[in-house]
Order: sequence, then C-alpha cells, then structure tokens
Amino acid sequence: GPASVEYGDDAEILLIPDDGYHLSESGVNGAGVSVDIDEDGIGTLKLENITTDTEVAAIFEPDLPEIAFRKHSLLLSGQIGVNFYLELPVESGETAEEKYKDSYVEFTVSGKTQRCVFNPERMDRDHKYYGFICKVNSIQMAEEITAVYHYGDDQIAEHKTDPDDPDKVTAYSVEKYVDTFRKLESGFDEETQTLVYALADYGHYIQPFLSEVRGWTIGTDYKEMPGANVLTEADVNAAKEAVSNVGILRDSTGTGIDKVAFSMTLDTDTALNFYLTPSSGYDGEVTAYQDQDGSQKNIAEKKGDRWLVCVPGISAHKLGKEYSVTVKAGDSEFELCASAMSYVNLLFHSPYADNEDAKYAMTALYNYYNAADAVANA
Repeated sequence: GPASVEYGDDAEILLIPDDGYHLSESGVNGAGVSVDIDEDGIGTLKLENITTDTEVAAIFEPDLPEIAFRKHSLLLSGQIGVNFYLELPVESGETAEEKYKDSYVEFTVSGKTQRCVFNPERMDRDHKYYGFICKVNSIQMAEEITAVYHYGDDQIAEHKTDPDDPDKVTAYSVEKYVDTFRKLESGFDEETQTLVYALADYGHYIQPFLSEVRGWTIGTDYKEMPGANVLTEADVNAAKEAVSNVGILRDSTGTGIDKVAFSMTLDTDTALNFYLTPSSGYDGEVTAYQDQDGSQKNIAEKKGDRWLVCVPGISAHKLGKEYSVTVKAGDSEFELCASAMSYVNLLFHSPYADNEDAKYAMTALYNYYNAADAVANA
C-alpha cells in the first residue's frame, strides 16, 4: 500500500513473497530494476533522494517443484527395464527438451554402472514425469539399484523416495516394485496382478536353475528373489501340456550344415541361440538372416568349429512367437523356426526333465509368457 517519506529522504522496501512463491520481477515507475535477494527469498529495493511520488511494483510467481524421483514402472523386454520417473520442472518460456538435453541418470546394479540419457519423449502416461530406464536381467530382480540424476553444471539429484525420511537416499529393485504392487493390487485388473506375480515367480525359480548351470551361488553372488506363488507338479504338468506341440522346424536342402543345436539365454538377455555345425569338409562361409525388414543383415557369427545364430531381445509377451531364420552354407539353404516355448518343450523332454530346478524354472517361464501375452492382448 502507499507509504510516506520526507522530501529528499531515502527508503528501503522489502519485497516479501508468500510461502510457495518467489520474487520474479520488480520495477520502479514502470521500469524494471534489479534487487538484492537474500537466502530467504526476500528482495530489498533501495530508493535514494525521493523527491516525487514513486510507484514500486513486484511480481511473485509460484515456486517450481524440486527435481526429484517420483515413481517407478516395469518394462518387460529382452531384459527387464525398471523405469525411474523424474519430475523435471521448467520456467515459463522454457522447454524440458532444451533445459535437460544433456542430463542423464547413472544406475548401479550388482557393482556395475549403466547410463540412461534424457529423452523428452519418454514420459509416463499422464505426461507429467520423465522416464529413465535401468536394465536388469532375470537373476538380478532382488538386486538393489542406486540412481543418481546428473544435470546442469555438475548438479545431481539422488533417489529419495522414503516418505518417512525425505532426505534419505534410497535404493530400488524389482523386488521392491512387487512388494509395493502387492499393497496396491486392488487398484489393478486381474491380468496385471497375474503378470506381476508371474514375473516374481520367474525370478525366483530361474535362479536355482541358472546358478547350477552357470556355477554361481544364490545369496552370495546374487540376492534371492522371493516368489509370489508356490509351484506344484500340477503346474508343471499344465505347462508341459501347453507347449507339447511346440517344436523346432528345420526345412533344409543341400549339404552345407550337418547339425543344428538349440539353446536359450535367460540371464543377460532373453535370446534364442542356434548352433550350426558345418558338414565334414565344408569350410566356407555361413550366412543367416531374419527377413523382417528386408535388410537381410547377416547374423551368423563363427564360434570355434560352429556358427552361432542369435535372435536377441525377446519381450515377455513374444516368448511364444515363432522366429524364422534363413541359413545359407554352400549349396545348402534352409529355414530354422523356433520360439522360447520350443526351448521349454525341449527341456521338458530332455535329461533335465527330472531336474526339479529345471522343470520349475521352465514352468515359471511359461507362466510368465502366458501372463504377459494376456495383458498384451487385453
């Protein structure tokens, strides 16, 4: 409001914002002026030798929210992606794309770091927060993930999501996602509930199988992932019956390849692997391609006496999809067709069929695919 001073006196005017606001602009007699702002956000405007009526104006704007991690989601691709969503505020006239274009989140999982750069198109469904993806594999679901956002001139924002201690730096994991989901499951449809718990079961039952195959120890090398359900022989028999007609097709002519072996990668990726043994006396090149985009890029790689053809990055809902690969070796040309469920069926009818860890791992893998497929087609 109006205030009076003696002719020729000086005056100091304090520009004090309300809580949740800050001083944006100030002016004297219609002209903008700069003011000193203290650590409490209070501006001090000094007027000297006042000899006429003087009008002081100030504009206060709402404070921007702080840069902070807000929520999480999962991406079930070849590896499991944990989405960390950040609130990245901008001033009026700014764009997030320009302000945060060089920013990134650095994740640490199992002692190894990975970096995800800012992508303005990667947002949550409400288009409110920006996502950064940390990739983990099937045996790392219980491993803690630390996340640090880097932006501006060496500024950082750490992952702090403990409502009881907002200043506490916290880690995250797929296991914690499942725990949180369990508390909120009533807000989700039945298909989504089934998928999240099938994912937890897959992480739980794949660990004993792969630890035996790879030679590592649960609890020492990787934390144990708790399951959501206890699988039974009835579950095993149901999965075995469901995949009983899924096999591997080799439609061949010529004599370039003598033998084809088949396996899957289930830890560092979700991938189909075909190992091709050339016929005796053949030492020429082997080429292979998936004719999906017309590029016919060669995906055959020599591994010792064999050639490896790998189909990587298979998403959860595509574990039942049949992938076709064309192979050429000398005068031999043939098609290989298989899916992840081909591998499940193969193990159910292999020497591993009596291995408890193997059959429950394959049952969990089938249930995981079945649940993901149901959500994808809902």
